Amino acid sequence: MKILKESARIKPKISLVLLDWSVRESFHFLHYLGEQTLPRDQFEVIFVEYYATISSELKVFEHQLDSWVILDMPVSSYYHKHLMYNVGLFYAKGDIIVICDSDAMVKPGFLQTIVSHFESHPSSVLHLDQFRNNRRDFYPFNYPSFEEVEGEGCINYIKGKTEGLVLADDPLHRRNYGACFCAKREDLIAIGGADEHVDFVGYICGPYDLTLRLINLGRAEVWHETEFLYHTWHPGQAGENNYLGPHDGRHLSTTSLEMLVTRATEPHVKNKAIAALQRGDEATEKELIHSETEQVTRPEFLTSADVKVHAENTYHTLVYKGFLIQKKQDQGYEVYSLLEKGLHLKARNVLPSLAEAKKSVDFNVRTKVLTCFSLCLTYLYRIKKALHNRKQKKQREQAQPIYPSTEIPQKITKREMIKKMFYRVKQLRAEVYWLNASTHSLIMNLRLLKKKPEFNHAQLLVHGRREEVIMKFLFFLRIVPAIKIKRFDTFDEMRRICAAQEEQVSILFLVSRELYFQFASGFSQSLAKSLVVL
Repeated sequence: MKILKESARIKPKISLVLLDWSVRESFHFLHYLGEQTLPRDQFEVIFVEYYATISSELKVFEHQLDSWVILDMPVSSYYHKHLMYNVGLFYAKGDIIVICDSDAMVKPGFLQTIVSHFESHPSSVLHLDQFRNNRRDFYPFNYPSFEEVEGEGCINYIKGKTEGLVLADDPLHRRNYGACFCAKREDLIAIGGADEHVDFVGYICGPYDLTLRLINLGRAEVWHETEFLYHTWHPGQAGENNYLGPHDGRHLSTTSLEMLVTRATEPHVKNKAIAALQRGDEATEKELIHSETEQVTRPEFLTSADVKVHAENTYHTLVYKGFLIQKKQDQGYEVYSLLEKGLHLKARNVLPSLAEAKKSVDFNVRTKVLTCFSLCLTYLYRIKKALHNRKQKKQREQAQPIYPSTEIPQKITKREMIKKMFYRVKQLRAEVYWLNASTHSLIMNLRLLKKKPEFNHAQLLVHGRREEVIMKFLFFLRIVPAIKIKRFDTFDEMRRICAAQEEQVSILFLVSRELYFQFASGFSQSLAKSLVVL
């Protein structure tokens, strides 16, 4: 690791952490930082390069950098953004940490907006969404105006806001969690920094890992309604040719999402330097990069059978078929159903190894017919939704034709077409299995209510028609106890109904994983105490 430049700022309000792994062609974000209304002595810029590249494009803006860190990782290794987040956190001196795109555009009031937000909402984690424009004539980047980026070719502009803020049905995927993340430095150290687990190597990663654990810490997730970033098209925006860790079929890490179920705040794999800061000890640069990090980023390791074994052995909690397997320090593994854990009941088993813990769950899970039934319905639902989305997209294109400069004819070989098709099928399969895992978990845990009639007054909260239909069918067959069920389709609807339910906090709310993943930030703190995520 090399330090090309180290910040001399005394006590800035903001520390901006910018990343590269020898892929950026433009660093124009730094140009816009030079136009900020916030005084320059109130923010610092920390740039972290994963490999050994000293970019000539970046040197143009070297005067804007306060710290410039070269990690000098092997060129054969995959990039690990979460390691870079921790390096930035280690060197940061500001009260507020901002992680955002280094090739985005921002308006002059961008940083002042962030400072003002935390002055009035200190116990929050702030995200800013991003307008994205697919016009090819903005590449290479040629400094278009903000109005041009919002105009023709913009794929997510709706009445002055991004699609993710206006359409409330799927905020988890419509909003860009990686565009701009802002949180208090002390909060990030309190949760142990970014998770350096092998699941986050490569493309499946992002600051939302920090957001979800900050929610578990009690911080409110806030999306700014008037301040945005602006992004123009460049090659290589998707993740098709990258290593992909476990995800939900739409490139969100399932390892991160499951943190919402376990309510954990600590990462699975903690950076040693950040751990020292968390304890209040002196942290050194030598602790930033562990030898194990180099091992888990090697391509030959990531494509071997060892990666799954290593991943499971380094989880501190594992959600498995509706059960929670929790590692105890040198005392084996505790096994709970999610219902038992949510009700703070004792573990049903304590077993010496992970293999035996999983075996005990497999013994309890005898719902193959129900799982197959649920899986078939989920496939039908997802295919129907894909066709519906395609129809809507065509209607939008007819109403507002695509800007001509976005239509560049591409010669695609038959081999590339087949490869792309297999990739899409693989993504669909991952999404269906992830959605079905939520339903399977509901079935397994609700069956336990048969043995606990005192909880039959509970209410079940689900997301969308798919889960509602499946559960009502199972109620009808008396496979699971018939309890009151409420369905939520949008964030605003869920928040409105939850506000009305606050006076009934004595009621036990059983929440489907799918619903909680989508709208976790909308559950009030008072209501959160009376719900169990299944």
